[in-house]
Amino acid sequence: MKKNSQNNFNPIKPKYSKIQYFFWLLSGCEINILKDCPTDYNRQAGIGFTIFMTTVLAFFSGSYAGWYFGESYVTAIIFGLLWSALIFSIDRSMVVTLKKDPTLKEQKFWAPLISRGIMALLIAFIISIPLELLIFQENIELHMDKYKLDQTYEVQQASMRNEAVTDKERILKRDSINAVQLKNELAFGEPQGDPIYTKLKDDFNKINNQYQTLLTALNKATKEANIAYNNVPLKFNSNNKDDNSNEWQKYQNKLIKKNIEKRKLNSFDKAALNKAKSEKDNYLSNWITKKNNDKNNLDNSVRIQSNDIANSIRKSDTIKNGFENKIKVKKGFVLRFMILEDLASSTKKNYTKDAKGKTIEKTIHNEEGATIVFLLWLIRILFFTIEILPTIAKISTPLGAYDFAIYEKEKEIEEDLERRKEDYLLHQKAIRELENSAHQEQIIEKNKIENELHSNMLKEIASAQNDVAKKQIEEFRDKHLK
Repeated sequence: MKKNSQNNFNPIKPKYSKIQYFFWLLSGCEINILKDCPTDYNRQAGIGFTIFMTTVLAFFSGSYAGWYFGESYVTAIIFGLLWSALIFSIDRSMVVTLKKDPTLKEQKFWAPLISRGIMALLIAFIISIPLELLIFQENIELHMDKYKLDQTYEVQQASMRNEAVTDKERILKRDSINAVQLKNELAFGEPQGDPIYTKLKDDFNKINNQYQTLLTALNKATKEANIAYNNVPLKFNSNNKDDNSNEWQKYQNKLIKKNIEKRKLNSFDKAALNKAKSEKDNYLSNWITKKNNDKNNLDNSVRIQSNDIANSIRKSDTIKNGFENKIKVKKGFVLRFMILEDLASSTKKNYTKDAKGKTIEKTIHNEEGATIVFLLWLIRILFFTIEILPTIAKISTPLGAYDFAIYEKEKEIEEDLERRKEDYLLHQKAIRELENSAHQEQIIEKNKIENELHSNMLKEIASAQNDVAKKQIEEFRDKHLK
């Protein structure tokens, strides 16, 4: 009776709704395992519902942005579907890749929360932008004309800044002319029309001419003495000069003249010459250094002024071109976002005119901007909370039956893979052993065949040698014994 009662026992299977099943699909859980864990039905369904809501919001956000890009319903729907599919895959991956380890006493909390929090923050900001534009659409429409007027004023200010560019161009022209003049002065190698340098140069040339005159006279006397010495004839049967000849007397006179010129040169005041040369060279060196420094300063000034002028013109052109582009897409997505950012500014510019009619720019506190900033951050925090909620729910909740079942299933798969790996390795080992055995048998069979061939070859060689020997013996008998 007891056995029959056990055979007739049918366990009651947990029930779940189609809505729960749908959200299970979105949550990325293993449904076959989850079916046996009824305590985790609602938790996994809640995670799937959060992902579903994020996907729906991403679809609306992408569709709204796609409308401004293509201005057609088809473009809006296609872009919304693609954008929602991307957000869905990212959110689902963030949850699926987060697993718990039942073997640990304390589960990891901060590492997965921070990594997924950064991703959730980026997604929340991106999703919230189109919805922010939709929420503040009335404010954007009201301030669009004012924003364009402000941009027009910036273009006017850029044109006014061209006056500063004109001043820099005058400075650039002046410095360029001065730099060319310095370059021409340096090309001469020395100052032109400088009375101080002219006096130093004249003093040096005067003393140097005196020194060169004495040096020339000494060189001339030395040359004449050498010529006279070479004209002196040699003594008879000797290599010595004949000091009794007239040429020797001429040589002595030339030598006396040479010594006189040498004493004159030695008595010359070389210190005065060196001093005059040093003063002239130092003055020239200082002049060249100063001119080079002045030229480098002018070159740097020219380069700086050129860069400033180019940057000013580029900035002015950028403002003008940007304004023209904004006019072309005056209802575009980017322009609306820029207007919203301008509205959210905590300060705003106010332009007034003084008694002389000069425009004065003042910065005042923007109360409306502070309110918009608060609402914008509230929306972004809300989206961030929605994005990070599945992660927090999965991290903060205690271990459930599904977590243990997943862990056990993974262990079974891991053990099965390890067992298959061992079987594969054993199979490969057996194959290698069979291959080695077959290879050894082939080697033995090969050696056996080679030995048989070698033996047969030796027998044939011996038989052939025996036949040759018999033939030679017969020939020997026929030739010598008969």
